[in-house]
Amino acid sequence: MRFVKLSEEGIKRTATTYQNLMAEAWEVLFYLWGKGIGEEIADKISDEDDHLEKGANLIEGRGWTQEMVLEENLAIAKGSIEADPSFDDPSCHILRGIICSIHENSTPKIIEVEEVKCESLGNKHCEFEIKEREL
Repeated sequence: MRFVKLSEEGIKRTATTYQNLMAEAWEVLFYLWGKGIGEEIADKISDEDDHLEKGANLIEGRGWTQEMVLEENLAIAKGSIEADPSFDDPSCHILRGIICSIHENSTPKIIEVEEVKCESLGNKHCEFEIKEREL
């Protein structure tokens, strides 16, 4: 499998362009992009007992964060490549999608991931709440 390297600046410029063109729709687009990335990661670790730890290591290893912790109901990221102080709202939508896919791969439930703290807003880390989606 080949990997394509994307620069932090390139991701931020793309996000800003999409935000200007698409209002809030860019968030969904980036989230779905992350879901696809997360599905590929989840496939690699699906048979592992420590799949959350291995998922966190792959997220870090691929450069999405400098530090990543995945737990059943919480994820904490430091140094997210998507964090940008020019945004007024949490901005780590690709990462949110990656986290969601990794969690959904280990359960038959539909998972919802919400970024409740973001380095873009001046927080020391990005924090994601992970819960089962209410139908």
